[in-house]
Amino acid sequence: GATAMTITHDMTSVRAIADKVAMLHDGVIQWSGPVSDLDTTGDPYIQQFIDLDDAFFYIIVLILFIVISVGILNTILMSVFERIREFGVMMSLGMKPRQVVRLVLLEAACLAFSRSSLSVRSWSNTSWVIP
Repeated sequence: GATAMTITHDMTSVRAIADKVAMLHDGVIQWSGPVSDLDTTGDPYIQQFIDLDDAFFYIIVLILFIVISVGILNTILMSVFERIREFGVMMSLGMKPRQVVRLVLLEAACLAFSRSSLSVRSWSNTSWVIP
């Protein structure tokens, strides 16, 4: 048979690729069977692997969230610093400080939504198959 390695963050992708898997530990097959039984097996090695895989996935998501947040914060700060004179003109024409803050927050929300939706779209169905 063919040997394949799948790196993914969800079991749905694994089920679509293979109908039977085997788990090796120290060169010995620890478990072999259909993928549907992988989540319910009582083997501590498999449960430890699943927990570790979940932990790495959440760490990657956290790092991605931090990078996106810093990018959004940098963009908003640069936008505010570059537009200080514009805000002064708006306020001299009758705009209240609360409205200026609301304008900046609306801009930040739009930017955050657009960046996060692009990020989720690019990472939602990511899986690699190494033959």
